[in-house]
Amino acid sequence: MPGGGDPGRLSDYDTVATSLALLGGAELRELVDRATPLGTGIGGSSARLHVSGTPVR
Repeated sequence: MPGGGDPGRLSDYDTVATSLALLGGAELRELVDRATPLGTGIGGSSARLHVSGTPVR
């Protein structure tokens, strides 16, 4: 692939972006509220959730 991109990873990004774009504000808030907390540091808190079967951190 030109530019060295990983086609599988790019496909996952596309799927996640589309899934998130189709959510309304309340649905997005519910998804974020259900995320698994990972920790807190200088940059703030982080969490993991799954969007269309893809883990997102």
